[in-house]
Amino acid sequence: MGESKRMLQLLSCVLILFVVFGCTNERETELRRGVGFMKSLTSSNPADQLAAAHYQANTPEGMIMLYHASLPADGSYPAAYSDRQSLQQWSILVLSGNKENSLIIEGYGEDLAKPIIVEEITFKKRE
Repeated sequence: MGESKRMLQLLSCVLILFVVFGCTNERETELRRGVGFMKSLTSSNPADQLAAAHYQANTPEGMIMLYHASLPADGSYPAAYSDRQSLQQWSILVLSGNKENSLIIEGYGEDLAKPIIVEEITFKKRE
């Protein structure tokens, strides 16, 4: 009897952990996908590099235009903004970087005061 009770407690703990970690990460995973997609638009192949140059993606506004122009139609990626006043929950903020030819991408969840994700993109100098 004691062994089955212990097994039930262990199973309950595993189920609780599964629910807690399984449900809370869906939106964060979507946010991470959006940031990764944005980073991939600048360096994955020559066509993407040409598109990045066309949209002047080394500026926050240009990167957001490129991001929105490249999004799939299914609505599975978060919105992106270049100013904090327009920022919404579960979205991406694109800011000028700390050095030349760089951008900072911040992913926000429920708390708009503290980003969940902070990534920096550095663009290769184009001749």
